[in-house]
Amino acid sequence: MGVPKIVVPKGKQRLLALVFLAVMALIIGCSSADAPERATRIPRSPAPPTVDVGATVDAKVKERLAEATITASRPTVTAVPTMEPTATPEQPTPVSEETATPEPTPTAAPTATPVPTSTPTIVDDHGDDLISATAIDLTLVNSPVVIRGDIETPADADHFSFVLFGAGEILVFDSTFLPISPVLIGVGRPVMVLYTESSETPLVTANLEGDFSYTPPSAGVAYIAISSRNPDYTGPYQIIVHRAK
Repeated sequence: MGVPKIVVPKGKQRLLALVFLAVMALIIGCSSADAPERATRIPRSPAPPTVDVGATVDAKVKERLAEATITASRPTVTAVPTMEPTATPEQPTPVSEETATPEPTPTAAPTATPVPTSTPTIVDDHGDDLISATAIDLTLVNSPVVIRGDIETPADADHFSFVLFGAGEILVFDSTFLPISPVLIGVGRPVMVLYTESSETPLVTANLEGDFSYTPPSAGVAYIAISSRNPDYTGPYQIIVHRAK
């Protein structure tokens, strides 16, 4: 193993040079004081203790050499790089799947309890004689007039009244039974009687075709009565009345 090279800093080199110069000046001064040219010596006070400059310089040099040796012998500390902690990868948070909301079961609507059909009450829709006869507004303007009724019972007869204008006018009547339903059609013609005082003494009675015409001799009030030719038949009917001059 080689001797380590001693490196003395420049500042210390200057200090050693100054110490060296001071030592040399001190040695030269002491030599001049003891020269033989001086015949007489002036008594001096006791000289202070002489400092061994050489020993001091040697001690300083040894001290510097020792410091340099210690400095050179110290191992160089190599900085160990600090290891940064490795980031732990974040685990993705599992996304929960949406749970399907069950659809509510529809509540069945309660079944309506059928109400028993009561026996229908037969209500007469028109008057049954000339006193309670249903008045008809029949003029030249609103002609023809359509009259509808219903034979509720086999013995039922409906009466209608209207005003006669007098000589010169013509009244035309037409009657028919209406279909009871889209399947059952009306059969035959109802009985139609024109009268002024009593249906027992008619002015005109409709034929089997269910129609007739009448020319009144004078002004007044006339009536028509509607009934069924067959006592076993009931149902709706229709009368059409035309007025002309």
